[in-house]
Amino acid sequence: MTETQHVENGEVQRLANVLGAFSLALGDKIARAIAEASDLGVMASAALIQIGQNPGLSIEQLRRFLGLSHSAAVRIIDQFERDGLAGRVRGAVKDSRVTSLSLSKEGEALMERMLAARHDVALALLDPLNDAERAALARLMDKTIGKIVDAGDDQDVVCRLCDLRTCPDERCPVTNAHPVAAM
Repeated sequence: MTETQHVENGEVQRLANVLGAFSLALGDKIARAIAEASDLGVMASAALIQIGQNPGLSIEQLRRFLGLSHSAAVRIIDQFERDGLAGRVRGAVKDSRVTSLSLSKEGEALMERMLAARHDVALALLDPLNDAERAALARLMDKTIGKIVDAGDDQDVVCRLCDLRTCPDERCPVTNAHPVAAM
């Protein structure tokens, strides 16, 4: 290995290290912001967001979206019902045994606060960048996200806290990375 290759390899290693630290820091900061906005854990927050953005979602679909066991998803919904945040509607789909989930007005307001908290954290990171840097970052993220997200249920798990209104399927880099597997 030449000295130039070694330096380049060292820079790639450093970039990978910084990217890993950045990813963890961002995830931690988003989790804290959502917890402060909601007093819910990350998975319960994600469940509330998914129910609010996917009208008629079943418990099985929610379970898959979050990568949870069925019993864990049921416990979250039970808690939401006790807290007046969401409820079950039996027979709202073709199979009367399947319940659909929906948010109450309180649940919708809480979802909006959580999405705003997540948005504020991400927006603060973009603040020091100019328009050209933001566009470059968007292109790089769109190009690389497919390498970290596996096709199938992992796609939904990755987007569990996303505001789907700002990233429709046709522009979603996760959906576009694995279009055949998308739901």
